[in-house]
Amino acid sequence: MQTSYLQYVIEIDRTRSITQAAANLYMTQPSLSRILHEIEDQVGFALFERTNRGVRPTDAGVSFMRHARRILNEMEAIESLGSAKRAAGRFHICMPRSAWILDLAADYLNALPPDQPLDAVLRECHVRQAFEHIASGDADLAVIRFRSEYQSYFKDQASAGGLTFQELKRYLYRVVFRKDSPLARKARLTVEDLSALTEITHGDTFRTHRQESDATTRSIYSVDRLAQLTLVQRFRDAYIWTPPVASEELEARGLVQRDVTDNRIEYRNALISLSPEMLNEIELGFIGYINQRCGQ
Repeated sequence: MQTSYLQYVIEIDRTRSITQAAANLYMTQPSLSRILHEIEDQVGFALFERTNRGVRPTDAGVSFMRHARRILNEMEAIESLGSAKRAAGRFHICMPRSAWILDLAADYLNALPPDQPLDAVLRECHVRQAFEHIASGDADLAVIRFRSEYQSYFKDQASAGGLTFQELKRYLYRVVFRKDSPLARKARLTVEDLSALTEITHGDTFRTHRQESDATTRSIYSVDRLAQLTLVQRFRDAYIWTPPVASEELEARGLVQRDVTDNRIEYRNALISLSPEMLNEIELGFIGYINQRCGQ
């Protein structure tokens, strides 16, 4: 199967339209349809099914697309070895919604020479999406966050995808709230102290910071990190679970962060990436930089 055929299929998947994909590829629709039928004959199953709005991948087609993107990404890396084809300024990274990690990336990029070519894409996403973005070639490395008991699982996921995996740091989540919150008057915080207040929480239900004993009944969900902090600022009786936050950022927003003594849920950050020979100098430099900062 020609690698160009894989590109054709991915374009159909991206546009969800054979007609639009053909136009984007400067082909006729009958020619692209013929190639699609040839591919389906070779693999022995349908890649797409027709809908009122175009086409969508079958279950087998979704798996095919994942492998196709990985193959094309590997081919691009092979072609770039020893050549200038791979963009020297490329820096495509995924990260969780974390002020600490965003600050690291910003500090690193800000320290690059002003004449350094730069094509930076910073994606805030959860751990599953990070693996998908690297597999599809949309990102080359990612900082991921997960509960400690899932480390073996994600380490195995990285190994299966041919990615490197390196733990960066581990920590307990803390609560952030306004300086005039009722919580600020307590010398020692427990999970029970939070039960009558409003939790600002992330809308992604894959991850939860609440323990089984948490009786919280008031929640405001948001997927935007800035919106979450804004909500905490606006609601006197609100709080949010977060990783450690820099004191400067808390002070600027009129917020404080405290430990919860009976919280025992540990989280970890890890760095996953393509193999070193597939990364450029900017990406390799960031790996060294984040390792240095985590060691401080």
